[in-house]
Amino acid sequence: MVLAALLTFIAGIVFMVYYGQDLFPSTTPDTQKKKEIKAEIKPVSDTVQEVRLYFASSDGKGLSSERQNVKGRGIEKLVRETLLKLIEGPRRDDLFKVIPEKTKLVSIKVKASIAYVNLSKEFTDNHPGGSTWEEQTIYSIVNTITLNFPDIKFVQLLVDGKLKKTLAGHVLIGVPLRANKSLILK
Repeated sequence: MVLAALLTFIAGIVFMVYYGQDLFPSTTPDTQKKKEIKAEIKPVSDTVQEVRLYFASSDGKGLSSERQNVKGRGIEKLVRETLLKLIEGPRRDDLFKVIPEKTKLVSIKVKASIAYVNLSKEFTDNHPGGSTWEEQTIYSIVNTITLNFPDIKFVQLLVDGKLKKTLAGHVLIGVPLRANKSLILK
């Protein structure tokens, strides 16, 4: 009986040596599997997107667009980069910047279908006024965002994190605004 037990024990060891790896695989991946896993993980790269930035036309009668590329990862980053280019101004000589000088983009937040654009106090403090210029300033921002990013339907403008009734006394900005395509010149 001892001999039978000893032979069974030895047979079990031999069986485990030859077939154990197949029956009970290791729970930690071997070196080759680690390399395969690392090869599958690709770094997330920035997206490059062509956008239309809306500036005042040379005759001041509406908005005209200029195409530029922006790069970012995610909608908020792309909108941020787009607005920074809009604040910087046009590259073409026949278009005019309508964002007041020294205006800074404080923050951008996209929630549901609304982009919350928070601008520095220079946005209102340095605006020259006038209903036409005010309208072009506001819709330069709103049209640039909503017409380039279809998931964003409205833009809520904030100044230093606060709602304002108007930019310079004419156009209401205390509510989320839709694009105004009627200002875009063909």
